[in-house]
Amino acid sequence: AYWWVMGLLLLVASAYTLRSFSWRCLVLAHAPGLLVHLQLARSLPESPRFLLVASQTERAGVVLRRVFAANRAAPPEPLCLQQPPAHDGGRSTISQLWRRDLRRSTVVIGLTQGVCTMTFYAITFDDRLNRLAGSLYTGALLGALVELPALVALAPATDSLGRRAAYTAFLLSAAAALLSLHLCVAAGGGAPLAITAVLAGRFASVAAVNVAYIVAAEIFPTLCRNSGIGWGSGCGRLGAILAPLIMTSAGAPLLLFAALCLVAAASVWALPESGGRVMPDVPCSERVSGCKQAPSPLESPRSTRCVSPIRAATAARTTAHRTPPRLAPAPLEPPAAESGDSC
Repeated sequence: AYWWVMGLLLLVASAYTLRSFSWRCLVLAHAPGLLVHLQLARSLPESPRFLLVASQTERAGVVLRRVFAANRAAPPEPLCLQQPPAHDGGRSTISQLWRRDLRRSTVVIGLTQGVCTMTFYAITFDDRLNRLAGSLYTGALLGALVELPALVALAPATDSLGRRAAYTAFLLSAAAALLSLHLCVAAGGGAPLAITAVLAGRFASVAAVNVAYIVAAEIFPTLCRNSGIGWGSGCGRLGAILAPLIMTSAGAPLLLFAALCLVAAASVWALPESGGRVMPDVPCSERVSGCKQAPSPLESPRSTRCVSPIRAATAARTTAHRTPPRLAPAPLEPPAAESGDSC
């Protein structure tokens, strides 16, 4: 997310530098970045779960050890992994989003993320900030800078308040900022008040968008997690498309967006709280030896200890003082089934 802000700042700087040229020159100036992205994509580590499904156990072990090394933690030796099932009952990952225990979460994630992204782009594309700030470049610079403290405040807010409370707080803050901006514009308020309302709305909306991705990643089970995140992101893209259309066609668009934020804030409480709890429906084969079976998506008590590959290295620090788990006799090989073993 911080690189998103850096990209916005770079865009503002390059646009200001090339302001006397055609917009096509700005596009061409940023085209080489696409080649860099292609190279970066090749350097990304492969998913350990995919490697296990593809029967590439050794490569999965190498990736997990890199995760441990990046977090300055030592993996359990030998590292015991099992091959997970490629599918769950033959159902596609998309259809799993609409199964009985996930249907409500799927609808709420789509609604809230669509509203968050819609609000963010409505504030971003509105030229009111640019006019109040004096120029397009100053307005874009202020809007990019206000996103940095929003990202800084994201982690402590979600960890201390919980996912649902933080999500709700950001949505309510966005609604309050939009309502304040509407009243300020209707009453002919001064530029400082209007600019403050716009920046507050952008602060709250960008924070809400990032919380939406966190919630989607933690709520959906492992076998359909990517599909769940993609579903929420797709609803967000739809909201981004509708945002400028509503801003130019609705009679009171700011009030409409504020009302949608209130509806989204209320619907957040239909989601299960995922902060500080076990990732739902994590298969045993995707966990390190010694952890217990994960509960169902709606029953994730804090007392259950389980780590996924992404969290394994971080959890190793806090659990180092505990009794070492039972380990398999051979590294990187599927352990023999024994009674009482959870992996």
